[in-house]
Amino acid sequence: MVGASASAGFGIPVNLAEALDIVIVAPHEPILQAAEQMIFLSPEASGERMIDRALAAEPTLVVAIDFLFWFGYGTFDRESERLDRLERGLAMLARLDCLVLVSALPDMSAAIGKMLAPAQVPSRKSLDALNARVRDWVESHPRAILFPLPELLARLKSGTAYDIAGHVWPPTADVKLLQDDELHPTIEGLASLACEVVLSATEGRDDVAPEAVAIDPGAVTRALKQRAAEKRAANEERRKGSKRHRDG
Repeated sequence: MVGASASAGFGIPVNLAEALDIVIVAPHEPILQAAEQMIFLSPEASGERMIDRALAAEPTLVVAIDFLFWFGYGTFDRESERLDRLERGLAMLARLDCLVLVSALPDMSAAIGKMLAPAQVPSRKSLDALNARVRDWVESHPRAILFPLPELLARLKSGTAYDIAGHVWPPTADVKLLQDDELHPTIEGLASLACEVVLSATEGRDDVAPEAVAIDPGAVTRALKQRAAEKRAANEERRKGSKRHRDG
């Protein structure tokens, strides 16, 4: 798992690697969570570090659905520099010799004034050019899979229920799939992302048994919330232990 703050679980106690761990029910190696919340500070240094960690793990699949986000978003002196940085991000992904799930860049202009500054968001023309380049790169790399993150996020933002492997999601209109910052998924949104990632990674494959995965966003949400509650309880216990140590 390489990527930015959405994959890393910004604002919630769980991350996409943990969600995938729940969806994949067959015995499997632990999923390496290498996504970094602070990638925006130095996308190239963070990107190289993540890819190095991924290579060391000898993966069969790398999920990089928001890895390229800060190679196109961010503050640049000229719009043309966005494409230059994107090329460097694509070159990092090209180092991987396994299946790679990668996405075009979504339009996150709704987050301007919340989590993003206007200067960090590419123009419509730049975004189209960036995404055309990502799609061309995927087409020229047989082991790359294009994940439809822009389309999926549009659904998450709309609040309209849609079908995930026969499950209506979200189950009710009051369930939010994006946090108030309009940039990061809620736990329910993370569950839907994990299900969609597994669907994309296994589509057309006859070497993955149906019973190897459990694509049910409701069940994934419940399991993630249980993990989140356990983490909060463990953190609270550590806090109390540290306080007792100081007071003693």
